[in-house]
Amino acid sequence: MISGSLNKLRAAASEGNANAQYSLGSLYLNGEGVPTNYAKALFWLQKSANQNNKDAQFLLGVMYNNGEGVPQDYAQAVYWYRKAADQGNADAQLNLGRMYDNGRGVPQDAVIAYALYNISATTIPSDKLAAEIRENQSAQPTLHQIAEGQALIRRMLSEGILKAIDAT
Repeated sequence: MISGSLNKLRAAASEGNANAQYSLGSLYLNGEGVPTNYAKALFWLQKSANQNNKDAQFLLGVMYNNGEGVPQDYAQAVYWYRKAADQGNADAQLNLGRMYDNGRGVPQDAVIAYALYNISATTIPSDKLAAEIRENQSAQPTLHQIAEGQALIRRMLSEGILKAIDAT
């Protein structure tokens, strides 16, 4: 990254711009234009996530899920994925579905996983990954669970993802 652009990004991030904080954190996380630095990534992503930036919340979930620069902590991953998923981040919806599918950080629940995979697949219709994962869920839902999942999807769309999940 050109140092002038990086300096402008750092200045905007330091002034509290959530998008700049997210961008800077993402650069440090992925080592794009700067050396990979998990501590700096965590610092900037947390600042952005605390301002409700759904993409920063998603990346924090990834960091905790994978143990990148932080101890692996599925409960923390779920915490951040939930926040991002509720704001419409399709990747967070997909990853949260995986957490429910595999019982990581939450009790295993095929119905919630099925619903989240479907929501993710419809958030980005061209992304076939969520639909493929849904078809290969580790805990294949029964016909009754699919019906429950479809009802849950309707509640998620009308009430919000977190409210619908928390009511189950």
